[in-house]
Parts: sequence; structure tokens; C-alpha cells
Amino acid sequence: MTTSNTRLAPITGDRAAAISNAIVSLHRRRSGKGPTKAKTHVLDDVLLVVLENGSAPIERTLAEHGRADLVHEVRRSFQDAMGDAFIAVVERETGRKVRAFLSQSHPDPDVSVEVFLLEPVEAGDKHDPPDADATRDGDGSR
Repeated sequence: MTTSNTRLAPITGDRAAAISNAIVSLHRRRSGKGPTKAKTHVLDDVLLVVLENGSAPIERTLAEHGRADLVHEVRRSFQDAMGDAFIAVVERETGRKVRAFLSQSHPDPDVSVEVFLLEPVEAGDKHDPPDADATRDGDGSR
């Protein structure tokens, strides 16, 4: 078994910010509104993106009128549709395969989390993530 330090991908602040920015960009382009705050955290083989203030006005209205269930259903459907694009961002930026993607949102406070379980890096494996200085377009692609 490897230790946490040998399994941890070298995801720097710049790389984590690139993941956050690309995920927000995908939300904005595909849903019409993106979160106003995002932060990516990495611990061992878990990458977590916390998104805040991403609800569209229609979602807030529905939740305020007792239809939070409908908002959750639409958001789950959106995540199902966008899962491959979110996974592609994380795999590109970390150089590691995503073995599972989970997503959840909460209406009040307006916060969502995107959780990516990464394939472990085995002891002795050389891991060089993609060049953080490579050019990215608006959705984080190169």
C-alpha cells in the first residue's frame, strides 16, 4: 500500500484554479449562469470543487414556492448531461483518470459540490501532470 504523499498528484494552486475556472465556464456556457465563487480542493485521490451562488433566478423562484424537488431533478439531469465534460477538465488538468464523478447541490445556502474520485497513483510511478502554462480557451480546453 502506498502512503498519501506518494499517491497525491502534484496539483498546484494554479492547476486547482484552472479546474475551478473551467468548471465555472462550463456551467455558465451551458446553463446560462455560472457560480460566482468556486474553489478546488485535493486530498489524496479525491478532488472536490465547491461552487457557490450558482442558482438561476428561475431555480430560486421554484425553491421559494416549494418546488425544490423540481430544481434538484433538473440539476441532476444537467450533471448527467455535463458529466463527461467535467470529467474531461479534471483528467486534462491532473493527468489522472477519473474513476467516479458525483454531484450534489443545496438551495439555501446556494452551494453545489462536484466530487471526482481519481485513480490512485501507484508508488514508483512517475507522474507529470500537463503543463500548467499551456494555453486554455474559455472552457479550459487547450
